[in-house]
Amino acid sequence: MIHPTSEGRIGAKVRLRELDSVPDELQGLSGTITQSFGHPDHAAHEVVLDGGGPHLFWHYQLRDETPDGAPSERRPRTIYRRA
Repeated sequence: MIHPTSEGRIGAKVRLRELDSVPDELQGLSGTITQSFGHPDHAAHEVVLDGGGPHLFWHYQLRDETPDGAPSERRPRTIYRRA
């Protein structure tokens, strides 16, 4: 799961979980977080899927794929916006 204090940052690589709340055709796909919205404890993230466009997902629908300790291409601090 994505936690805003460690993962969930803009630029983090993520993979969509296989959940009923994720459309079948998107399950297992990977992408990059480009924006975060809402409260850090229950954030939504805009993810640009590899080879596709942006989609909005809840934090629990994502799994961090960034290697531990590896800096991603862009790692500014997370910006949370009120929904």
